[in-house]
Amino acid sequence: MSRRRFLTLSAAAVAAVPAGVAARRMEDLKAFCSGSLSSADQGFTLWQIPSHRDAIGNAYVIRTASGKIIVMDGGFETEAAFMASFLQNLGGKVDAWFISHPHRDHVGALRTILADYSDYHLEIAHIYHSRITDAQITSDRDLMQHNCCKAFYALVDGQFADITTDIQTAGGQYDFDDAHIRILSSHNPAILTNTYNNCSMVMRLWDKYTSVLFLGDAGAECGDSLIRGKYASLLNCDYVQMAHHGQSACSREFYNSFDFYACLWPTPTFVWNNDNGNGVDTGSLTTMETRRWMAAKGIREHHVTCLEGLYILHSAPHPSHDFFSATEARLFFDQLSVNNATAEAKVVDDVTEYTLSMSPSVPSTVPVTIDIYPLLYDLDEKALGYVFTFLFHNDSDLADLIVGFDNGERVENVHLLESSPALLASSSTWKLVSIDLSKIMKENYWGRKGHSIEMTFLSKSRSADVVVKEMQIRPAETSGIGGISSAESKVYVSGRNICAQGEERLMVFDTQGWLVGSGRRVTVAPGVYVAKTNSGTVKLSVR
Repeated sequence: MSRRRFLTLSAAAVAAVPAGVAARRMEDLKAFCSGSLSSADQGFTLWQIPSHRDAIGNAYVIRTASGKIIVMDGGFETEAAFMASFLQNLGGKVDAWFISHPHRDHVGALRTILADYSDYHLEIAHIYHSRITDAQITSDRDLMQHNCCKAFYALVDGQFADITTDIQTAGGQYDFDDAHIRILSSHNPAILTNTYNNCSMVMRLWDKYTSVLFLGDAGAECGDSLIRGKYASLLNCDYVQMAHHGQSACSREFYNSFDFYACLWPTPTFVWNNDNGNGVDTGSLTTMETRRWMAAKGIREHHVTCLEGLYILHSAPHPSHDFFSATEARLFFDQLSVNNATAEAKVVDDVTEYTLSMSPSVPSTVPVTIDIYPLLYDLDEKALGYVFTFLFHNDSDLADLIVGFDNGERVENVHLLESSPALLASSSTWKLVSIDLSKIMKENYWGRKGHSIEMTFLSKSRSADVVVKEMQIRPAETSGIGGISSAESKVYVSGRNICAQGEERLMVFDTQGWLVGSGRRVTVAPGVYVAKTNSGTVKLSVR
């Protein structure tokens, strides 16, 4: 979805919120903020501040144990008065204001405050941002966005130049007595793909008790650069702010590459529910997908602005989080409709294999239905299908094996025993069966929105206590969907674009090793780049 369309939906969502609700939320937040000032914190206090109109926006305020105030972003222009009031309740002085990137829903409130500085009765000691280039400003077609960005730069270059730092290189650390902020990613002038978002400053906040990772609106390219960069080890944290409000942002690979315990969602209702006005999951946002990723990772703690309102995090001593007890196998187990079943996951050659074991207490006369959609959905973006391997009892006990597909339009059942007579040729008590469902998945539009899959095992008699056991699910080694051979592949430069023909994946890096973009066509600034594909690596020059 384009940024312009995303913001248009946000505006529509704002208009739909009753004025009384918005006013009540603002008063509640003011009271909560004011009332919390007397608390004696052992570490920093973080406020995740929702838009008082339930619109898109990103705003965090941190008070260190020593009383210094730090702001992350701040929200749209319409949030300026509320943000200023919130900060006045904390004393009116901001020691540091960080802007992740100059999109209006992140920089708008600060730009408005700076434009009429004396009217807001605030003292801002320092502003930190990472400037994007003129070419990057105009890469977004939204003229209102251009104007907001340019107006912000005019202010920090002019009246507020003495208190502004433009961070162009990652790695810097800023200390606020007992709290610290490290810059893990900054603006990259070569990025012209999803430019504003991919130029987000990614920041890590921590004290002796708690750590928080702020991703801003980081896109897939920014995330990929982070996990392959020299600061990847610093991504581990207690809390992570979900990139781009939790949709169309960092990849599943990114989130799975580091440890965290809980998610912070600066997310309005229409984004959280992917609601275009016609109900839950009727829009084109990818929030539901991200929510499934988090469930699969085993994350159970979520703080969502549209659900929770103002969330306050107090940094304090806490038990060490066990990041390895919650795995994707837990999701598999949670979704089973089979009682007394256990599941485990292990990684073999970078592939997660899931093993399901059903206990003898499962009656052979009861159909066993396993909803594996949450498990398989986007398990491996490179996989074109999946192989199911399991043990089943002899043919006298297995009447049918049915795989049901729901592609969002119709449900189609495939009776595998009819299409695979060899399954009935068992002469032993238990028979190992391996079925490649790749072709069936392709024919049934695997991966479309609303798609789910289930397997049902029907037994004939009571002679066996268990019909199926020890199921394994893994990406297909050979999917039957042929790719294009390397002899037919070609990577070339066309104008300001690096293009790939006959390749499933193209990733373009600058000479420093930062990922600039991925896809069949990547738009770049003039310079030298390294293009990596399934077939190999090539260095290219773009003039």
